[in-house]
Amino acid sequence: MPGRASFDSSPLDSLRALKKSGTGFVERVIDTYLGSSATRMNSLRGALAQQDAKAAADAAHPLKSSSAQIGLPELATLAAEMEALARSGSLEGAEDLLARMELEYELGSELLSNQKEADAKAD
Repeated sequence: MPGRASFDSSPLDSLRALKKSGTGFVERVIDTYLGSSATRMNSLRGALAQQDAKAAADAAHPLKSSSAQIGLPELATLAAEMEALARSGSLEGAEDLLARMELEYELGSELLSNQKEADAKAD
């Protein structure tokens, strides 16, 4: 559905339940994800601009894993599709897939930022 990210709160809920790491733990996890995923998205953009399938697959793989772990299943699915496409040696259709990833990434990042703010208020 355009305008709303696919989100599974259970990974963050599990982290919140731990609370062993003190206040700010979930916020730090979100910050780490946002920083590393921004780097991966930039790497992916660059790889596609250079038509470098290996670099595209290398950028998509950790984005797939980390997005699934943070609760963004649609972005994880799209990253998996990008990884599979790039590993096939073809980048045909990659620009369209990247556009879908960009939208889901933007929406997911906003959603995670809102989650972070809510957690900061709750701590």
